[in-house]
Amino acid sequence: MQDRLVYPAGPAVGEGSALLRAAAAAGHGTRVRELLENGWSDSARNDTELMLWAADYGAYQVIQDRLEENTTKPMLRIARSWVGVDPMTELRRRLGDAGAVVQRETVPVDAYDHTASIRATAADGRWAQMQMAHVAIVTYVEEHLGIGASLDELMARALMDRDPNSVNWTQSWHTASSRPDVEATARWATAVLLAPDLHARLYAAELLHALAIGPAPCREEILCVLRIRLTAESDVSVLASLIATDLLAKLATDCDGRVRASAVRVLCTHAFDHPVTRRAITVNRDDPDPHVRPEVLSALARSGDATACAELMRLAGEAAPGSQLAMKAYDAEYWMQRIT
Repeated sequence: MQDRLVYPAGPAVGEGSALLRAAAAAGHGTRVRELLENGWSDSARNDTELMLWAADYGAYQVIQDRLEENTTKPMLRIARSWVGVDPMTELRRRLGDAGAVVQRETVPVDAYDHTASIRATAADGRWAQMQMAHVAIVTYVEEHLGIGASLDELMARALMDRDPNSVNWTQSWHTASSRPDVEATARWATAVLLAPDLHARLYAAELLHALAIGPAPCREEILCVLRIRLTAESDVSVLASLIATDLLAKLATDCDGRVRASAVRVLCTHAFDHPVTRRAITVNRDDPDPHVRPEVLSALARSGDATACAELMRLAGEAAPGSQLAMKAYDAEYWMQRIT
């Protein structure tokens, strides 16, 4: 029986993307192109071999929202067989050529996520190709079947390649955020925010962000943990995800000046022109707290406020050389020069 992912020597015909080239070589190019551009016909939905090829290839775009009962369990079995397997070694094994030349590229899955495409070419010109989205496929199909993994397992899957923009990572937190016990999920994520692993904290922050888009669960408990993390977290990606929830307005007026300062600083760094940022600056414009005042003055100076820039320069002159205040004053002067 011929391997689904092994193609004869010669160039892949007629299609632009890695997925479409492999689909064309396997005889599925027209239908895959129709899926990506126009949606599916009923005959395509019932094409068992196409769906099994997609599960083997790692074609998440083909499988998403196209599950049929006659192919779901075989697809899950095929996709699971790739989890934990080195793709380069497996493609060389399928080709029967341990010295096959391997090429790797990053390819888009949709407007936001990507995955890796791996292609191996044997000495005789035959080639084999796959995309590393099998973890996302397994997670998606499991959710469809109602046999979802635990929250710890979902995070472990996201952390396998430690790429927050990969479809494996995104599908993992999306499935986690869709679990029926939202309160339990939120409490689990708040505990993970204290983990030593940076990527674990980032995953938890993104999960809380997703949960906060709907009715905010355990609001006060989450807020308590966020207060702690805003003063202790050093990674800007985690901070940005934490502060992006609908708890921002309350954090910007928190009783702890360090929390207010962190809120203003991260917003100005990552979303300076956003209305929420402007509101946070306005709310704290006359804040006398020594942590908050420099952040607000810096933001105002960046907007062209000469009075704020002058006050920030004065505070910097009173501070020790090389201080954070001095750096903020330098930046403020730079922004004022650009505006004027």
